[in-house]
Amino acid sequence: MSPAPFYACSLPGDSALLGTAIHDGHRLRPSLESFCALGRAGRLREEDPFTRPFAELCPEWLAGCHSRFEVDLNRPPSKAVYRRPEDAWGLRCWKGDLPEEEREQSLSLHRSFYRMLKEDLLRRLVRHERLLVLDFHSYNHRRDGRDTPPADPAENPEINIGTGALDLDEWGDLLEAFVDGLRERGRDTRLNVKFNGGYLNRRLVRTGKGRIGVFSVEYRKDFMDEWTGELDHKAHQSLLQDTKTAVQQVLTVMGEE
Repeated sequence: MSPAPFYACSLPGDSALLGTAIHDGHRLRPSLESFCALGRAGRLREEDPFTRPFAELCPEWLAGCHSRFEVDLNRPPSKAVYRRPEDAWGLRCWKGDLPEEEREQSLSLHRSFYRMLKEDLLRRLVRHERLLVLDFHSYNHRRDGRDTPPADPAENPEINIGTGALDLDEWGDLLEAFVDGLRERGRDTRLNVKFNGGYLNRRLVRTGKGRIGVFSVEYRKDFMDEWTGELDHKAHQSLLQDTKTAVQQVLTVMGEE
């Protein structure tokens, strides 16, 4: 039996707009399961389930199939495999120290993922003057418990867009199109309030030397119960539709509608 794929994608393609959902996955490779101290529910709470459909709104997309607890693609290699509770929201991930050979196997996935993505994006840059990546994530806002009040919405927007690595003078037209598309649908959308972007954001901007832009889109988990993992289908579909409107506005500005 062949191993389960580490990621799923529609690549290769020729669009200048790529959607990613690198934390959507939940699988662990079999050799890690005996070392893992967390149950499925504990892992799922910190993963980004149901984000792949947002990436699939883009002409080309890529989504993780395996858990961020196997290897976190949004952290640099030195931090991509969690070691201590402080690396993972206070959670004890492993029963003792993770064997070095297991850690190295996880890091090899990190390396191969970014090697593949770099090759694909550089190929696209031959055709396009610039590329945009919409990097979709979600975040918890009821960390004190399922039945406790949610975190203060003043500091936890419905949609946070991280642009920390970007020159906004260069990417302002596409950012305005995306943000306006969400706000016109009544979504509380703000920049760099909760997060300003992770490793994927910074690495791809650096790879493109100014020609690759990344918007890290973080949805507050209003569309699901973050403690049980249960999806609110109506809320999820509504958010998908509103995001589709924003993506279409970006494509219009890019001349790809």
